[in-house]
Amino acid sequence: MTDKLTERLEAKETTSIGFTDPGLETCAQIAGSNQWVVDAFTTPGLGCHLLSFPHHGVKAGGDIHYVTVCGYRMKSKFLLINARGLGQAATQLSTRLLAPLGRLAGKPDNQSILSEINTLIYHADYLPALATVAAATFNDAESTWTYACAGHPNMLIRRNGNWSELRAEGNNTLPVGMLRESGYYQTTTTLQPGDWVMMYSNGVLNAVSPGKASHALASLLELASSVDASTTKAFFPEFTQRLVDINHGADFNDDLTLILIDRK
Repeated sequence: MTDKLTERLEAKETTSIGFTDPGLETCAQIAGSNQWVVDAFTTPGLGCHLLSFPHHGVKAGGDIHYVTVCGYRMKSKFLLINARGLGQAATQLSTRLLAPLGRLAGKPDNQSILSEINTLIYHADYLPALATVAAATFNDAESTWTYACAGHPNMLIRRNGNWSELRAEGNNTLPVGMLRESGYYQTTTTLQPGDWVMMYSNGVLNAVSPGKASHALASLLELASSVDASTTKAFFPEFTQRLVDINHGADFNDDLTLILIDRK
């Protein structure tokens, strides 16, 4: 692991986000970029760790992570977008998509967020452009995790120490930008105290199983299960180290983003 990454992982403590407006009605951004990030933070009812590597160590990449807290500090919203391609083409798309995300985070559900991102890309002037998207909302009052995906890898959930795939209801939808209009399915589950959720971009799958797409999910589950850690604070740096070891360094061949979420 690079000295820079090791230093950030060892020194970073999870910090509580303070709000200046106690009656927060609009959305407050916690994290959002398409650049190199190692971070940790809390939102209502959740502890979160964030890792983002643009491919080959460039300044910015095609993966976007975006986290907000909305609805009187009761709802945390997570977006993970993986723009097609690498380098300047993917960065151009992801940079342009960052601008409207603050407004989109206020949408009432994840289906409408995906639909609007689809429209933005489909009608863009920098075609061809496609992206996969995972969107999720956690309601702290009800302990519900509501999520929708557009061509994006399914999230993982760790419950009672066991990792499994968090499947979405309905048919596997297409990436955004392929069709003028596309419908998206939304699923709701309840998170129990101690549950972990992993959102990740396709770069994580490429890292754990290069050239073997059919085995990628099984390889990721195996890798996650091999890390013996009872807290996300302990799991996060060890899992990151193993990703780097498998890749023989932190110079990944694809944009790679991972959000690890712990239900408190």
